[in-house]
Amino acid sequence: MQDCRILITRPEPENTLTCERVRAHGWTAVSLPMLDIAPLDNADQQALIRSQVFDIDTFDYVIFVSKNAARIACEWLDACWPMLPIGVHWIGIGEGTTNTLREEGVPALSNPGHTTEALLDWLKPAKMTNQKILIVRGLGGRPELGLKLEERGAKVSYLSLYERKNHTTTLKLSLCCPISI
Repeated sequence: MQDCRILITRPEPENTLTCERVRAHGWTAVSLPMLDIAPLDNADQQALIRSQVFDIDTFDYVIFVSKNAARIACEWLDACWPMLPIGVHWIGIGEGTTNTLREEGVPALSNPGHTTEALLDWLKPAKMTNQKILIVRGLGGRPELGLKLEERGAKVSYLSLYERKNHTTTLKLSLCCPISI
């Protein structure tokens, strides 16, 4: 594996972080982000986001589906809430998302998994009845979490903070990694 080049296609900042981890193992990282994460920025979208963030204290649970959702949401929370509201259960899907929230001062609950399905297993179905849940995500994110929570009787809303865009960089590269099967 010493001569192996590993193509890293994640959006930033995860792309840079992953490249650093790959290089720390002595491998060659080739950075080629395939997507950009762009915060929603038109006036109507920003007004809707601001309104939803100001109402965040009306939710029982706020679930962040990614590090990107957590980072951008924390910027909004800092701007709209000098102190976080009490009584909200903050949850990040996965350790990275949860740690991102905690680093920003959001007391996120730790859940045992890294997927929507693991979070659903962790949340007790009986406790979801009539609970107001806000799912913080990117525009057009997967609907499974919200649909399953609604099946359990929860009242689900979505807060979309960013969109995924095709990355425009062009890079010619030669990847060579012998693999034995």
